[in-house]
Amino acid sequence: MVGSDHRIEFARITKVEPRYREVRNPFTGETVKRKAPPRMRSKREVVPSTSNAAQLAEQEREYDVAVVSTSAPTKSPLDIGCIKNGIWQAWTEPYHLEIRCCVREALVRLSFFKPGENPNAPLTDEFIANYTPKFDEDCGEGDQDGLFVHPEAPNGIHVPNAGCGMFWIEFEYGKWLYPRLKGDDLALLAPAVTDLARKTFGTDFIEACSWG
Repeated sequence: MVGSDHRIEFARITKVEPRYREVRNPFTGETVKRKAPPRMRSKREVVPSTSNAAQLAEQEREYDVAVVSTSAPTKSPLDIGCIKNGIWQAWTEPYHLEIRCCVREALVRLSFFKPGENPNAPLTDEFIANYTPKFDEDCGEGDQDGLFVHPEAPNGIHVPNAGCGMFWIEFEYGKWLYPRLKGDDLALLAPAVTDLARKTFGTDFIEACSWG
C-alpha cells in the first residue's frame, strides 16, 4: 500500500499535567496563555521491522506506530487530489503518506470539535483566549459523537460513535491533499482497506477525518 521507500517509526506517548504556553493574540497584540495538548509524543524512533515495533510496544501503555513513505504507493487507500485553478484534480505525482496506528490506555477524544460547536466561529479575542485542544484528551461524558471537518464540509460532519477511542488508524497525506466527499458521510477509504483492517484487528471501524 505504501511506497517502496517506506520506513517504520515508533513513538512513545506520555500523558502530562495541564500545561500552558504563551501565544500572541494577532488581533490585540497581547500575550495570552493557551492550554497545551494533554499528551506528548516522544521523538520518533526508526525501527527495522514490525516485530521490533511490537517488542517496543509491549513495554508501553500508550504509543504510535507508523509506516511512512514519500514515493508513489503500490495501491492508494484513497483517491486523493488538491485544488488547482479552483478545481479539484486527482494527484498523480509521488506524495507523503503516513499510516499510523495509535494506542491509548484510556478513551480519548478523536475530534477537535464537539457536535453543536461551530468550526467556522470568528477568531475573536474570547475564542483565542479560551481555545483548548480537544484531540487526544481523556473523554468525558457526552463525548461519544464527533464533529469532523473536511474541505468540502467546513461546517463539519456529525459522525455518531466516533468521538472517542482507545485505538485508531490515521492516514496522513501531504499538505493540501485530500479525498473528495462521495456523499453525506466520511466513508472514503477503498473497501479493500477497511475489509483488511476488520480482518486484521477483529473489529469494525468508523471513518472520520481531520483537516487543517
